[in-house]
Amino acid sequence: MRTMLHIVPILLCLMSCEEGLPPNGSCPQCANLPDDEFIFDIAFVSESIGWVTTLSDTVRVAHIYKTFDGGLSWLLVQDNVPSRFPTISFINISAGWVCLDSGRVMRTTDGGWSWDIQILPNSTFSVTSIYFNDEYNGWATTFGALGLTGYAEIYLTANSGETWVKRYSGNSGSLVSIVSSGGNVWAVGGGIIDQFDEPLALYSFDRGMNFNPSSTSDITGPLRKVEFINEREGFSGGLGGIFRSLDSGKTWSRISNVGLRDMATTEGAILRVVGSGSSFYQTAIYKSSNLGGDWITEWESSLDTTRLISKIFFLPNSIGWAAGLEYDSNRTNGKPIVMKYSNGFWSIITPN
Repeated sequence: MRTMLHIVPILLCLMSCEEGLPPNGSCPQCANLPDDEFIFDIAFVSESIGWVTTLSDTVRVAHIYKTFDGGLSWLLVQDNVPSRFPTISFINISAGWVCLDSGRVMRTTDGGWSWDIQILPNSTFSVTSIYFNDEYNGWATTFGALGLTGYAEIYLTANSGETWVKRYSGNSGSLVSIVSSGGNVWAVGGGIIDQFDEPLALYSFDRGMNFNPSSTSDITGPLRKVEFINEREGFSGGLGGIFRSLDSGKTWSRISNVGLRDMATTEGAILRVVGSGSSFYQTAIYKSSNLGGDWITEWESSLDTTRLISKIFFLPNSIGWAAGLEYDSNRTNGKPIVMKYSNGFWSIITPN
């Protein structure tokens, strides 16, 4: 089911600003991200074109920004989005989705200038993650409170989200990440009380028609992210560590004790994670060039600054971005930061 979005899109760019980079190579209305918002999610489709979703500490509505220059500057394309978990996913320069509250997602077919609301039938819960492996086939997870354990659902669509069908529901925790490779689908999450609650991991070998629980005996705490590089080999992680599966998600084994915040894979054997740093107030980006066999610290926030990186995104060509917050010396008044990885180095590009 689909309904037109009632929030009026903000089209502040010049008339020449269409789906991609403006013909004159500039966007006068683009600027730094507002200091009073923090980045929830980030997605890119090329070295130039990308989007972030942000939330405010005081008002629980989301905003969507688009960049035409690789993250140096940003344009507000949609504000007041009703979402507490505004995960964003784009499969090309035009088609993308954002998670909303109350069993809804939001779709664009023009790069973010206009949006339709799509309804997940018989769900009133917040949509927490969404994944499409092409323009038509996608999956979404929802989460709602049910006692102290939470209630999770998985929906699938085969027509770009015009209609959604529920394929899983359970009261064993939340689901916050979903991904697909070939005909397999995986979703992970866990409990909601504290970081040491039970993990939740599911797998499907029939494109998400039926889900089975994974063995999680080696996993500590809820999981935050799942990625698979093919139909058999994948990675998941959370505050309790990083884990690897070699049997299509049936079982998981620990490969690192780093507390994971986010994860990104690129072509080949390279895996990067954002995780806990050397001290409580530090975060770091770790890189493995042999699929988790060995790790190096590629970047770590310094002790004299409080930069907390929480999101990472990479294109297949090994150009990537990381996003988070930078706090002042009193560890208050955080402002959003975006870093870019290119030619072997991480550098802060927003604010500039």
